[in-house]
Amino acid sequence: PIRLGELKGNEFDIVLRNVNGADPKEIAAALELVKTGGFINYFGLQRFGQGEVATHRVGALLLRGCWEEAVRAILAVRACS
Repeated sequence: PIRLGELKGNEFDIVLRNVNGADPKEIAAALELVKTGGFINYFGLQRFGQGEVATHRVGALLLRGCWEEAVRAILAVRACS
């Protein structure tokens, strides 16, 4: 079993298929940004618990390409509890 502090990170292979309408240079530049800076991982309730950020909703917005709405959902002001 993995103990607290033993996990140094996750590594994923990302495969893009049937990318249409985008400039290959723009795609390469975007991928380089992900490679050097990483990617915010907001998919699933397990990431940050429940109630604060509806991460399952953010993930669905990202998958639909609703970038601005996803950012607003992440940064929305929430009432203190």
